[in-house]
Amino acid sequence: MDDNERREWEQYLADMQAQVQAIEASPRPSSEIRLEQLREIVAEHQCMKIDGHVVDVMTANAVVKVHDALNKLANREKLLSASVPVMVHWTWKLIGSWTGDGVVRI
Repeated sequence: MDDNERREWEQYLADMQAQVQAIEASPRPSSEIRLEQLREIVAEHQCMKIDGHVVDVMTANAVVKVHDALNKLANREKLLSASVPVMVHWTWKLIGSWTGDGVVRI
């Protein structure tokens, strides 16, 4: 290996290390944060604002249960990446309690 190849190899390794550091320093996806907030609502039995929407304990518990029951990671990501009203709508629709008029029948 000559000096030119060695420099190229060292530059490649330095670039790879920079990419790894950038990935490790990047913030977590908002879906992970949102799931933590929902689990916190359930654990503390307190409503909380998520993205400007107040989420109560019953709704948070339903979303967490539906999220945990979904078998594909892609479906879990779709649920949590949706806006809060859409996420709640999908949750109640999947549970089967959604009537469409904004009222949950239990």
